[in-house]
Amino acid sequence: MRRVAPRQNCPRCEAEQSFPVRHRPSPQGGNLIVVYIACTVCGWNRFLRTSTEQIEQWIKAEAILKRRAEVETARHFAPSASTRRMLRVVSTNIATARARDIPHDDQRTDLGRSA
Repeated sequence: MRRVAPRQNCPRCEAEQSFPVRHRPSPQGGNLIVVYIACTVCGWNRFLRTSTEQIEQWIKAEAILKRRAEVETARHFAPSASTRRMLRVVSTNIATARARDIPHDDQRTDLGRSA
């Protein structure tokens, strides 16, 4: 099941639309990418984070595991031990990869068109 971003109004032009997460190569180069959301009407964009493709895959896996844990909690009042273990492993992998791959001085990245 593919999750769709909820429809919201753009802060600049007030056009109603969904704001799915987008990726673009980072101006810093390497295997870094810039993760952002953008308006398709006026070009407004908002920087979310600097990441890598591997980190983004782990973030998606973490979201899937969290949804699984919610379902298991609703059905059995607690997530299974294997789900908790996988969540812990994925979270550790994300933190390790961020510490290793993402520059610490990177607070914001210029996207070219900013509000």
